[in-house]
Amino acid sequence: MPPAGAWRPWRRPSPLAGARPTPAQLAAAADGPARDDVPPLPGDAESAGLVRLLIVDITACRQAFDRPGAVLGVQPVTDESGAPWVPGWPDGVALWALPNPSGLNVHETAATLAQKWREVWAATGAPPASLRG
Repeated sequence: MPPAGAWRPWRRPSPLAGARPTPAQLAAAADGPARDDVPPLPGDAESAGLVRLLIVDITACRQAFDRPGAVLGVQPVTDESGAPWVPGWPDGVALWALPNPSGLNVHETAATLAQKWREVWAATGAPPASLRG
């Protein structure tokens, strides 16, 4: 536990707290029917005033947006034909995908993950100050 008053990144509590589905279970769920009780992500992003959305799992990004060719880093705004990469995606909201340091990405190190996060922070225009003082 960090000392009182120490900086900590904010994390939204997971709706799956305590339950960790396997990649196979996630893939099977992605092929299932859409849930009507979950609002579409682009609308959520727009109403929240987001300027960037980061998905920490390249496979999740590929499956969520049906883009098997998604690569690590910022995703394109349009595809090869000029059509929106994600139909209905709000203008000005960058979509980033980074590796999840488990499973197939276990080869990532703290240094390589840190470099990828630095790229995202740099894209915000305000890289974080060192927490080491």
